[in-house]
Amino acid sequence: MHDDLTRLSSRKSFFDDLRLLTSHDSNMGNIACLIINIHDLNRINSSLGYNTGDKLIKAFAERLRDMLKETDIAARIGGNKFALLLTSIMNSGHATLAANKVLMILDEPLSIDDDKISIKVSIGIALYPEHANDAETLLHNTEIALNQAKTTNCDYKLYCKDSDSTKQGDLILEKELKNAIEDNQLVMHYQPQISLLDQRPCGIEALVRWQHPVNGVIPPDRFITLAESCGLIVPLTIWTLNTTLRHCSPCFEHKEDFNVSINLSAALLHEPDLVDIITQSMQIWGTKPNSLMLEVTESAMMINPEQSLQTLTKLHQAGINISIDDFGTGHSSLAYLKQLPVNELKIDKSFVMNMTDNPDDRKIVHSIIDLGHNFDLKVVAEGIESEQVLSELAALGCDIGQGYFIGKPMPLIQLQHWMNKLLPKKVLPQPIKTKINNH
Repeated sequence: MHDDLTRLSSRKSFFDDLRLLTSHDSNMGNIACLIINIHDLNRINSSLGYNTGDKLIKAFAERLRDMLKETDIAARIGGNKFALLLTSIMNSGHATLAANKVLMILDEPLSIDDDKISIKVSIGIALYPEHANDAETLLHNTEIALNQAKTTNCDYKLYCKDSDSTKQGDLILEKELKNAIEDNQLVMHYQPQISLLDQRPCGIEALVRWQHPVNGVIPPDRFITLAESCGLIVPLTIWTLNTTLRHCSPCFEHKEDFNVSINLSAALLHEPDLVDIITQSMQIWGTKPNSLMLEVTESAMMINPEQSLQTLTKLHQAGINISIDDFGTGHSSLAYLKQLPVNELKIDKSFVMNMTDNPDDRKIVHSIIDLGHNFDLKVVAEGIESEQVLSELAALGCDIGQGYFIGKPMPLIQLQHWMNKLLPKKVLPQPIKTKINNH
């Protein structure tokens, strides 16, 4: 219920308090929700080190806690994001006054070891019930105000209904996403992976898709962001896990070294029940932990390295494999990499796709392969779109390949035909419509 680094309320606890205070039974008056975004945390981490970045976050949290009344709630809801719930608010003037107090506590630079560090923040503000009648809408509108503050380079912005042209559409989409998860309307596609040593299938990456009945295909980054912002990321993950493991369980029975990779949202690295969520799904479908590969992007881990390390360590201790996705595009240091309990590096496709024409890209790919092997990690290259790229990767000693030349993401029935190269016919089940209890 608390953030490990700052001891403020956790993201989950904050959502629970927000829903409670805005429920019809709470009899609360006006409530102000503030979301505070600290700028340049990545720059501070890269220039002064992640330990300094963590100390800065803790120092800011202490100042934030000191300015609050006993009835107010402060939470850390992301690596560089904080939220406040102010319960003794009369009007928008009181809310903007609170925002000014946050800015005032930053007039004096933060003392970190022997350094004085000044930071800049942006603040979004929305009021209940003036701007929203429920917790989800209040949080959504506060995020909109924060984005307006950042894009207009203002210290803070109060939510303005007239300037929100996307609000209604996003709220409708959020409700439809909730229904899509609960009613099993999403679909899974699977992209094959092969061993570059013998070009035999060795795994698949599971990719969730949403075919909206009116709007067509909704891009994954769009609806996953929606899921993170409105508290649906956990049920979405449960649905993805259950559906994928049900589809792929016959593969695990016939080939022990076959892996299914599932992308893990950055928000889930702060979810305290993550290990239980995953292990329960594996128990339901009889999946061995070492058959599951969880992909986490390098940038997601760098949002809060300390929390990420704790979460990934728990998953590793449960026997689950971890892959660093999009490797080469983030800012992780070798000192941090050697601490991570990971099994695999996945080279970002931007380097792989042009490696036959761009010597620099080829050098980067070669360096990542050598780096991974020096850490006793398997290396996966995604974005293989030609036989020439595949051959070069094999010559460089890359372990696993993935890309359109090998196979595009495909629904289950097509995956069955692809997998029959390796497994007996009709090993994979046909797609069936079965409602899965996400709760």
